[in-house]
Amino acid sequence: MRVIIPSNYVKAGQNIKQNDKVTLVDEGTWGVMQNADGKEKKVLQFKMKIVTGELKQYTMNNSTMRIMIDVFGDILQLVNLLCQ
Repeated sequence: MRVIIPSNYVKAGQNIKQNDKVTLVDEGTWGVMQNADGKEKKVLQFKMKIVTGELKQYTMNNSTMRIMIDVFGDILQLVNLLCQ
């Protein structure tokens, strides 16, 4: 039996699947999260509209941020620097 726990955060494979079209609905905000080892790290969080129309919280990791900069150009890198 698989139990699904409701959450305000996006969960890959549960809320979004490959080829789903989603929308980032805000410019994102910087927040702080704790790693498994208890260390804090800065993360960029967005509100994301998923296929069902629900708004979920999406936390972008550094790898995804680098890919977004490669795809969308230096404007994201500038925004990233200005927001820190």
